[in-house]
Amino acid sequence: MTLICLVSGQLAPNLLSVLHFKPDEVVLVCTSDSRDLAKRFEKLLSTKYQFESVHISETNPFHLSEIQESAVKLAEQFKAKKVILNYTGGTKPMSVGFVNVFSKLGTDLLYTDSQQECFWLSKNNEVLEIPFDFRFNLQTMFELKDVVIKSQADVRVLENMKSFTDFIFQEKKKEKESLIYEVFDNAVKVRINRKNLATWNPDLQFSGFEIKTISDQKISVTWNEETFIQKKKNFWLEYFSGGWFEQWCYMVLNVSGDFDDVQCNIKIRPNTNSHPKGLKNEIDVAAISNGRPLFVECKTGNIDQKSITNLKAVMDYYGPKYSQGILISLWPLRRNQEVLREKLSDYNISLIEGPDMLEEKLIEISNEIILKL
Repeated sequence: MTLICLVSGQLAPNLLSVLHFKPDEVVLVCTSDSRDLAKRFEKLLSTKYQFESVHISETNPFHLSEIQESAVKLAEQFKAKKVILNYTGGTKPMSVGFVNVFSKLGTDLLYTDSQQECFWLSKNNEVLEIPFDFRFNLQTMFELKDVVIKSQADVRVLENMKSFTDFIFQEKKKEKESLIYEVFDNAVKVRINRKNLATWNPDLQFSGFEIKTISDQKISVTWNEETFIQKKKNFWLEYFSGGWFEQWCYMVLNVSGDFDDVQCNIKIRPNTNSHPKGLKNEIDVAAISNGRPLFVECKTGNIDQKSITNLKAVMDYYGPKYSQGILISLWPLRRNQEVLREKLSDYNISLIEGPDMLEEKLIEISNEIILKL
């Protein structure tokens, strides 16, 4: 079977159809402007999914008669084979032109409906609803954007530290009354001032909890008679200066079971030089459901305009259409920051403010987003 896909900026609908119908060959119909995108998709299909027969065919993006001429040529080329036309992508004139030609030939017509999690297959004067029977993860989503995940938090480490991270969350909410306030405070100061790790010596001990300096680069952290294997200072510096909150948010979303994949502290690298200057290449928490991503920015300090614009840029560049964003803050916005609340609303970013009932709020908002996705 041959699957013909119209290529546009959103590759996920085409990937979903390829993975579901498993064609013998794939034809990617693009324009001169989308040829590079088609080549990237061709490479992904051949290298990651081992599709051996992937072809690229170019057409005019807007001139209907030329588009239909291209469609007629393809129809003639594959007239001896079973063909399905996925008309989800491409420009609107491309969809109209190709559907006009192939529908007259009795070709099966396919539309990928990501919102309803199904395909609509027009076949023999019937329209069949075919539910998705698979999911893809964050790595695949980034690959569709020609981006590589350089590193991410080790899930085993996050799981092992869950009870400790819950303890840290409760301590942080106590602010200056916390027994480990100095550890939080010193970690933030060292990171802000970009001091050498050797200057950070967070020695502290009380019932059930101990931090002990081993060397300029290592410390030992013990809690409830368990000494964690991570000894590198830079790990714990990032953790106590805010990384713990990212881990906490990850655990809440992951335990909910509502997402196909959840990752924390993601560091990414674009494969091309077209990466926008200044775009953030680290993502606090990301999750994906039904091929649509959710990006989460976690703030233990003040929210500012930069953190909002960074999250919006990540949503626009790394995520496909309809990607969602959450900015979750341990502390509520101050009265003089109402303009930031308006900016978040303009960008369609959900705001969650703590510290009270933060877990319940995150679950509630994520459930609302799942319905959107």
